[in-house]
Formats: sequence, C-alpha cells, structure tokens
Amino acid sequence: MKTVKTFVTLAAMLVAGTALAQGADKKPAAAAPPPAEKPAAKPPEMAMPMKAPAEMDPMKWMVGTWKCDGKQSMGGKEMPAKGTYKMAWDLDNMWLVGHYEAAKAKGMPKTFKGVDYYTYDDGKKEYVQLSIDNMGGWGKMTSKGLEGDKLAWTGKAMMGAKEIDSKQTITKKSDKELTVDIANGDETYNATCKK
Repeated sequence: MKTVKTFVTLAAMLVAGTALAQGADKKPAAAAPPPAEKPAAKPPEMAMPMKAPAEMDPMKWMVGTWKCDGKQSMGGKEMPAKGTYKMAWDLDNMWLVGHYEAAKAKGMPKTFKGVDYYTYDDGKKEYVQLSIDNMGGWGKMTSKGLEGDKLAWTGKAMMGAKEIDSKQTITKKSDKELTVDIANGDETYNATCKK
C-alpha cells in the first residue's frame, strides 16, 4: 500500500512538474496595446484678408481734414477745445487713421495730440478703435457701426495707471459736418467738426 501511495505521489509530482515546466516555457500574454490616439486635429489655417474689409466702406465719409470747435472738462475745470482731426486710409486701406491735434489751451501743460486707428473685426463682427496719445493714455473701444446717423463706441481707456470707462458718440450731420461727444471717466469732450 505504501508503494502505491508513493507511486501515486511520484506520478502526481511528475505530472505537476511537467505542467510547470511547460508553463515556464510559455511567455505571459503581452498586454494589449493602448488604444490608438486620434491624431490631433489640424488647426485651421489662418486666412489673412488680402484687401480692406467691405464693412469699412460706410466709414469713407470720415476721410478728410476736420476743424473741431467745442469744450472739454479736465480735473473739474471746463475749457474751450479747438483742434484738427485728419482722417486718412493707411496700411493698404486696412485701417482708417485719425490724427488729432488740439490748439494750445490755457491751463494745459502741453498741446494734446492723439491717434485713432479704426478697422472691422470680421471674427467678432464689430468695429474696433484703438487710441493712443502724447499724454501716455491709450484705449480700445468697439462699435456696431453706423446706426442711422450715429456711431457709438464703448470700451476702456488707461490714464496713467487708472483704467476708466470710455464712451464716444459721433453724430453725422452731413458728409461735411459731425458732432463728437466723448466721456473718459469724469472727463468730457464735446465738439462740432466741419470739413
């Protein structure tokens, strides 16, 4: 009986050993490769406009030299405001550029000069005005465009380190006359300009 048990134990060990040996020859199954990533979407090509936007056509009437006469308030003081605003196309008619130079005003440390750049943003479907001046001020405003006889702009401006709300309304009286009403924070400018 002892021999039979020994034989059965020995046979079991041989079978197990053979099975283990065969299992040792087999390599573990390789892990499945990760799912293929979708290739990154190619960004759309940037199509640069090759000519001035047609939306700028309604602004053509502004081109020319305007003599402006009105009043302004600065630091709580009101004073007369006279100046010249010269509007012309620039950079292959992509931008309408206005150069303003005020007449020397009593109480002003120097003659005010500023430059405004106007164009149409096709992506946002709005007009853009960028402004800079010789006092270190700058701003950006947007507009829906000429609505009836009014061109209303709103945005922000910087005066020194202070950001202020900026609003401007140009009212077209004719191709040769307009009024300008500007509010930069507490400071205002109101004038009638004629070609």
